[in-house]
Amino acid sequence: MNNSIKTQFKSGKAHPRWKGGKGKCLDCGVVLNKYSAKRCLTCHVLYMHEHREDYGGYVDGRSELIELVRKSKKYRVWRSHVFERDGWTCQTCHAKGYVEAHHKIRFSILWEKYHIKTYKQAMRCKDLWDINNGVALCQECHEMTKGRLACQLS
Repeated sequence: MNNSIKTQFKSGKAHPRWKGGKGKCLDCGVVLNKYSAKRCLTCHVLYMHEHREDYGGYVDGRSELIELVRKSKKYRVWRSHVFERDGWTCQTCHAKGYVEAHHKIRFSILWEKYHIKTYKQAMRCKDLWDINNGVALCQECHEMTKGRLACQLS
């Protein structure tokens, strides 16, 4: 290959706009998984806790904890079991394809009922992980379960 062509198509560290690859967490310095991230998950949750009043959706410190629980392996396994049991089919309109897992007894209600304050308590709460409390819904039907649009699921 011609040397002049090689120098035109530089990649990686040789590229003139190279910025050093993946960034590091602003707080602890760990290498980040995403190029766009500024903090690792742990530091992000701590940062959000410290600045919680500046962000919408804050409820007594639960927002960050719920985010951690929803990103946990146990939550992903629970969702998978619900999807498999329901055959990847919306249980309201029977559409197949993309579905979302929905807690029949809302996450927030279980949170209050069992006075969940820590990650460990959430992981030990049996009702939170009971697949009989879960149902697969398409995005449209799942949206109807939120807020004022809430409907009864069979």
